[in-house]
Amino acid sequence: MEIFRLQEPISVELLTKKKKLGQYKDVLQKNNVALMKELERQVRELEMKNKELENHIRYSDLDESEFESMMRDYEVVIKKIWGEQQVLMYENTRLRSHAGYLESSFGKLLEKYEEAKNIVREFEKNEGSLKKELELYNEVIKKLENNYKSFKDYAESRIAEVVVEDSRNKSKDSRSRE
Repeated sequence: MEIFRLQEPISVELLTKKKKLGQYKDVLQKNNVALMKELERQVRELEMKNKELENHIRYSDLDESEFESMMRDYEVVIKKIWGEQQVLMYENTRLRSHAGYLESSFGKLLEKYEEAKNIVREFEKNEGSLKKELELYNEVIKKLENNYKSFKDYAESRIAEVVVEDSRNKSKDSRSRE
């Protein structure tokens, strides 16, 4: 049970990290949306500026070369903004994909954690039964040691009796030969 109490903070920590990952994902999406809105605002401003310039050209005495120069500048700016918008869209897609991979990896990690927790539970169950068996074997060993000691004591006392009896017999034999 202590192992599970120790693992509870890890599980809570993993869930907190998953929540933070979702928050980061939301922040990234909001940032990309804000950047896209800014680019769209800039495009609208440039379109308005373009209309102003067109009106100005109509009423001014600009020659054709100046007008062509302004149009080339305008086209360069529009292409630059369009390129930046494409880069942001690509980055947005890439970040969403990355967040998806992170979420998937986190899910797999959480599954592995649960699997490891189940394995630990099984080890705890086995540990209890193994301890019981070890206690039984220790009791059997103690009984066998006690039996061995009593058999040894009995054998030593019998040997001592036989030795004493044998020495008595030898002394009787030596007296009877004399």
